[in-house]
Amino acid sequence: MALRETLETIRSVPDPKDEENAKFQIIAPILGDLGWNPARQEILYEYRVGGKAKGSVDIALKGPNRLVALIEAKAPKESLADHVEQVLGYAFFEGVDICVLTNGLEWWLYLPREDGPPDERRFTTLLIKKNSIEQLADDFETFLAKNNLIGGQAKKRAKQVLDAKHQAAFLNAELPRVWKSMLDGPDDELVELVRQRTYEKVNLRPEPERVTAVIRGGPVPSIVPKEPLTPRVSPASKQPPRKRTSQTRASIRPTGFRLWGRRYEIRTWKDMLLQVAQALHQRYGTEFIDLLLDIQTTRGNPYASRNPSVFHAAGQIPSTDFYIETAMNAKNTTKRVYELLNLYHHPPSDLEILKEPLTPRVSPASKQPPRKRTSQPRASIRPAGFRLWGRRYEIRIWKDMLLQVAQALHQRYGTEFLDLLLDIRTTRGNPYASRNPSEIREARQIPSTDVYLETNLSAKDITKRVYELLDLYHHPSSDLEIL
Repeated sequence: MALRETLETIRSVPDPKDEENAKFQIIAPILGDLGWNPARQEILYEYRVGGKAKGSVDIALKGPNRLVALIEAKAPKESLADHVEQVLGYAFFEGVDICVLTNGLEWWLYLPREDGPPDERRFTTLLIKKNSIEQLADDFETFLAKNNLIGGQAKKRAKQVLDAKHQAAFLNAELPRVWKSMLDGPDDELVELVRQRTYEKVNLRPEPERVTAVIRGGPVPSIVPKEPLTPRVSPASKQPPRKRTSQTRASIRPTGFRLWGRRYEIRTWKDMLLQVAQALHQRYGTEFIDLLLDIQTTRGNPYASRNPSVFHAAGQIPSTDFYIETAMNAKNTTKRVYELLNLYHHPPSDLEILKEPLTPRVSPASKQPPRKRTSQPRASIRPAGFRLWGRRYEIRIWKDMLLQVAQALHQRYGTEFLDLLLDIRTTRGNPYASRNPSEIREARQIPSTDVYLETNLSAKDITKRVYELLDLYHHPSSDLEIL
C-alpha cells in the first residue's frame, strides 16, 4: 500500500527540476517502499565503477554478497537515449542482473548481459505520469523489490518479458509479409473459408475465381458458369430403366438397397435418399456438399442448405450439418437419388433397390433345407457340432448352434450385422433380436455382444433360422454342415 501512496504523491506534486531532486524526491522514496534500506549500506550513491567503463553510477543496489542492480539518474528534461551505452557499460562490467536508466518520471529497465543492441535488451518502460498506479506498483515490485532482485525472481521474470517482446516484434515484422503472400496468391483454404462465410451470411456461394479477385483487391470478373447450375442428369438417370427388377412403384415400400456392393436397410423412401447422400459424402467429402449446394431444381429450389427452414420437409444428411428436401413421393425420391449418383457419373446400375418385406431374405435352399443332406437333422437328433466356412464348432444343443453362427457373422461383418439383425422381424412381427432381453420370450446373448436372440424355437425352426441368418449375406446353405 505504501508504494501506491508514494506513486500517488509523486503524481500530485510538481516535477523535479534537476537530477538531484529526481533522486531524492522520486527514486529514493520508491526504493524505500521496495525494501531497500540506505542505513544498512543496501543503497550506495555515486558508486565507483572500474574497467573500461571507468566512472561512477548514481545508485547501486547491493545484496548480501554482490551488487544486483545499477540505477543511472538524469534530469527530468534530459534525453535518456544519450546515456544508454553508459549505464549498460557500467552494468556489464559489474555483472548485475538488471540496470535502470531514469529521469524520475520515465524508467527504462534493461537486462545488460543479454545479446543484441541496447533496444533489444530493454525489457520494459515505466511511465510514472501515464501508466496506471496498479500497473506501476506491480512492475516496480516485480523487477526492483529487494527480495525479488536478491532471490533471482526479478531476473527470471524480466527474461520472460524480454523473450515475449522479441517474439512479438518478430511476429509484427513477419505477419504483414505472410498476409501479403496470402493475398497475392490465396490458397484453397482461404478461398474456401471466404466462400463458406459468404454462404452463411447470404445463402449464396461465390465461385472461387470471384473470391480470389476480391482477396487480391482487383476487379471482380463476370463469371459465366461452364454449365447450368442444375444436376448433370443423363438420359439413363432421368428415366431409370423400366426393366430393372429393382425399380419400384410408389405403392411398394422399400426395405433396402445395395450401393457399390454394400447393402443398406431402410424403412422409407426418405431413408434411401439420405443414406445415398451420406454415402456420396463419405466417398467425396466436402466436394460433394459444395456441388450439392450449388445446384437447384428447375423451379429454382435448392437441393441442400444449412438452413432447414427453406424446405417443406428437411431431412438431415447423417454426419453433416446440411439438410435436403424430402417432401417427395417415391417416384421423385428415386429420381433424385439417381440424379445425385449421376453428379459423379455413377450409372443407375450401381444402385439396386430392394422391395421384399422386411423379413429375412430366405433362399429356397434355406426355406426347405435339402432332404437328402445326411447332416440335416430331425428334431429328435441331438447335434454334436457343425462346420462353417471350413471351421469346426462343438455344440451340445441346437441353441448353441444359433448363437455361435450369429457370433461368427458378427466377427465377419461387425456392427453392420447386428444392425441388420435388430431390424428384421418374423412373419408374425416378432423381433429376431433385441438389446433388451425382456422383449424376447427366451433371450440368449450373442457372445461378445450386447444383443440377445430368441431361442424359444424347435430344432427345426432353429436350423431354419440359422440358414436365414447366413442368407442375409448371401451365404449358400452348403457353407454349413451340421454334425
